[in-house]
Amino acid sequence: MPIIDANMMTPPLSHQDMQTIAFAVWCLARREPEIGRSAVAWSIRNRMVSHGRGEPGSAGRICTEMLQAVAEPPVSISREPGLLGVRAYWRAYGVACLVWCDDIADPTGGANRFHRHDQVPAWAAEERPVALLGSYFFYYEPFRRSPVPPSPLPPNELPRPPIAL
Repeated sequence: MPIIDANMMTPPLSHQDMQTIAFAVWCLARREPEIGRSAVAWSIRNRMVSHGRGEPGSAGRICTEMLQAVAEPPVSISREPGLLGVRAYWRAYGVACLVWCDDIADPTGGANRFHRHDQVPAWAAEERPVALLGSYFFYYEPFRRSPVPPSPLPPNELPRPPIAL
């Protein structure tokens, strides 16, 4: 059983992962107020937990998916050296670090998907947003690996939980 250290980030990240997340936050929320930047960063973190399970490399995959789905026009992950002098990039990097250290509360309530408020992608047509922060609607999408297998017992023969007296 692994030892849980209260000082460890969840999910754990490499420096390269943090740069990737900061780039995604910068692309998606550089014109947003701080709550909008933190909401985007939290949504990325929540998606990594729900869909990436904190696996190495999941930051790049998840950020790429979000950038291609949300950014106008779609953007690919880049670690452009020219960003090092851009204040908005460092704000995005700082917010991403604060989110991963739990120093900013999650304003999205666990959302792991989002879209611009002036667009409605097909996946969101029947969904109910959990928050509107900055320019984005945020949603919680449960992760389902595969359909739940059917129960081996008919519904009327399912075991009953014990009754507490």
